[in-house]
Amino acid sequence: MYDLYACTEPVWKGTRAYRESFLPRTDRVRLLYPAESIVCVENLAGTVTYQEGRDYILEDGGLTIPEGSAIHIMTDEEYNPATADAEHHSEIGFGCVNGGYLIFGEGHFFHDISYAVTYDHSGKWEGLVPTAHPERLPATKGRLRRGEKLKFGFLGDSIGAGANASGMTGAEPYLPIWPELVCEKLRALTGADVECINHSVGGMDSNWGVDVVEEKFADNIPDVLLIEFGMNDATGGMERYPFRNNCRTIAHKIRRLNPECEIIFVSTTMPNPDSFFLKNHETHEFLLTGLADEFGAQGEVVPMTSVHKALLKRKSYVDMTGNNINHPNDYLVRVYAQSILAVLGY
Repeated sequence: MYDLYACTEPVWKGTRAYRESFLPRTDRVRLLYPAESIVCVENLAGTVTYQEGRDYILEDGGLTIPEGSAIHIMTDEEYNPATADAEHHSEIGFGCVNGGYLIFGEGHFFHDISYAVTYDHSGKWEGLVPTAHPERLPATKGRLRRGEKLKFGFLGDSIGAGANASGMTGAEPYLPIWPELVCEKLRALTGADVECINHSVGGMDSNWGVDVVEEKFADNIPDVLLIEFGMNDATGGMERYPFRNNCRTIAHKIRRLNPECEIIFVSTTMPNPDSFFLKNHETHEFLLTGLADEFGAQGEVVPMTSVHKALLKRKSYVDMTGNNINHPNDYLVRVYAQSILAVLGY
């Protein structure tokens, strides 16, 4: 079972990295911070513990995987095969920019072959830190501070719908999808009755969001709406300004239902740079920041693009993926929740 407080402690704070995920491609595993001591290394489910000296060695701040280790190193042939099979590469296969295909798996396939390390360090976060602005989202923050009812709406794509979170796929440690994790933590910290109203759907983009937002929330109108699109928009070839305009329209449509509804825009994480999915994803965040400013105190942005890029400076994409193409694993699901909570001031 997951630990709510440990899971939502920001990766950019403190001196203990909790269950940081990795999937070895070589016998050297680079960690987010140079490790000084290892607390434990487990499978991502938390059901198997590996032995220092036999399965891994702490060396130069990272992990070395020795011969005979029970920790499997994914070979280049496994990661980037010349031919695709339907089970692990989809029926048509996801191509690799270097030729051949990328290993792919939905459900808990990547969860089952990944690992988690908890370690102590004295490193410093070098990326953008998601920050709460005191003047932003006053109604949302006020309800939470007073322990009142808060209807928290979510509209997005498969990432917002929770694809590959272990709780969604039925695998230990059953981590909730990040919208539910955010609401659970807010309830625990404030005592407020936070209702999670999540109408995110896999495969959708902001065009769909424009079409359905009023219908989806008509019978249960949120006090604050988190808008999370961008992954499919960019991959599908949508230009950045039409994407921004769609997000603006979604916000205005929900505010027709509730003129006091506050808006949180979430920039997208990045797809696998070895895939053909990577296009103009990193251009969205700047536009969403400006869009949030249009709503003044009732608008805010969660800079997930910047946070993910900071993680990718130290860790490989496969370390944090749920399907090796565009979905987060439990670790990155936690970072989504941590970043949103930070913007709310928690």
